[in-house]
Amino acid sequence: MTIAILFCFLLCAPLYGEIKPFLTTSLKAMVRDHQDEPWLLVIWSIDCAPCYEELDLIAKFMAENSHVAIELISTDSLSDKPYVSRVLRISGLSKSWLYGDSNEEELQNIIDPEWRGEQPRSYFYSADGSRVGMSGVVNETLLKSWFGSGNRECDSLH
Repeated sequence: MTIAILFCFLLCAPLYGEIKPFLTTSLKAMVRDHQDEPWLLVIWSIDCAPCYEELDLIAKFMAENSHVAIELISTDSLSDKPYVSRVLRISGLSKSWLYGDSNEEELQNIIDPEWRGEQPRSYFYSADGSRVGMSGVVNETLLKSWFGSGNRECDSLH
């Protein structure tokens, strides 16, 4: 019986990729992990049709630019993990955070108290820790500008 359980675990584990619960302390950890480098935080959901287009674009961009730091947060619940995993696989991505606390409002407030929940939502973090939020689908030109040029100041996004 133990071998059957282990076999099932080994078969099922890769389906989820690396999906971590996004908790009240997760954003601070991300900021710390990416200090001194520009990075992008992308908020998405399985219920957000434009998010699929953005995930495809991000997957393509990351495949062509392996040095970029992009973090994804799905605002779906932990019970949606199989669906989130499937969307990531179809898009060619393998990593995302997933709302892990039951208090969605608190998590949204931790990300940005001014954010009203519209998706997709992105935050461009500069190396100095400042950031600019943007609602709507990011485009390739913006990604290339943010990560490709030496001009990675948040002011350049206004």
